[in-house]
Amino acid sequence: MDYGAIARFIHEAGQLKKNPRSGWLSIGIKNPESIADHSWRTALIGFLLARMEGADANRVVEMCILHDLPESRIGDLNYVSARYVKKDLTSAVSDQLNGIFCASEISSIISEFSARRKRRSSQRMPTCLR
Repeated sequence: MDYGAIARFIHEAGQLKKNPRSGWLSIGIKNPESIADHSWRTALIGFLLARMEGADANRVVEMCILHDLPESRIGDLNYVSARYVKKDLTSAVSDQLNGIFCASEISSIISEFSARRKRRSSQRMPTCLR
């Protein structure tokens, strides 16, 4: 077990407490929530909704907690910025999890969340174009 890699990973994840959500900054909010604040609240909402709908609440909470981990390396891009900047999520996740004993599990959870987010966004597009 590589305890140094685990310590580096935990430290890096902790940086999300210091990184503000950029979308709030772009519209002038002076003290926006951090990425960590967002992930915690997302996990709480995800848990409640999953329980209400009979979904796997544990899996939903895992995805909600882990979905923004790569942002400690690639930053939080607001909606407009994300249209012009290409994020290498795969490399960020791979490098971030290097040496972590459960790297493949965490990577799988982040990938599943990303795939579901993309599918959901593409399903909304026809509604947005009306």
